[in-house]
Amino acid sequence: MDDHETSRDSSGGANLADLLEEMAGLPDDASDVEGCLRLIARRVADTVAGVDYASVTSSRDGKATTVAMSSDVALEVDSSQYAGGGPCLEALEGQPIAVPDIAADMTWPDFRRVATKLGLHMSLSIPMITASGETTSVLNLYSHDAGALVPLAMEVIPLFHAEIERPRTRNWVELLDEGGRLLVVGIQRALAAHNAIQTALGILMAAEHVDAREAYLALRMRSAATGDTIPVAAERIIASASRDAESRPE
Repeated sequence: MDDHETSRDSSGGANLADLLEEMAGLPDDASDVEGCLRLIARRVADTVAGVDYASVTSSRDGKATTVAMSSDVALEVDSSQYAGGGPCLEALEGQPIAVPDIAADMTWPDFRRVATKLGLHMSLSIPMITASGETTSVLNLYSHDAGALVPLAMEVIPLFHAEIERPRTRNWVELLDEGGRLLVVGIQRALAAHNAIQTALGILMAAEHVDAREAYLALRMRSAATGDTIPVAAERIIASASRDAESRPE
């Protein structure tokens, strides 16, 4: 997909892909985080076909809570998981979790009972990464249609397992609407920003003989000093290290 096509939505504001990429570059404690999460939940519910309700679960002081939702229905389903476990809590471990047939799920009985009572058939929970690399939030998608989220799940889940090569038997993107494609593009960009930040942290750790926490603080300070986002500051560090390597005599 052409990046030019994904730069704006029909309202002229930042679209879903932009918002997800922005989230990946925000520090966990940034004041913008919760506003960005609320926008993402609303955009997903409004623009991604098959998503009837969307919410965001975040970890706050070791406790899961819903910080954004498109409907009270999503909040009710989320709350059932906080008491008895569910896909949104599993996804906080850093991997997307799809439940293709909620009525058949035997793992989380409270989640199954509440979701089926509300007429939901499928869910998809997607980890959301901030600049620290920690999964502090999860985007939860709920659908009344048993198959509506399957193409999205088939595109999203492999993105978190890029190291595993899988034969591609079908181009699921063709089955997505514009909102679904923007969601996939946004996750791709977010993961690319995450990879750049982690690479830059490794460079700083080796060059300055510091641990990961100190390297992250140093990266944030560079970002603040130059006015760059954290991913852009990371890319500058990577580019500088590459130039230094190329200039060294063999």
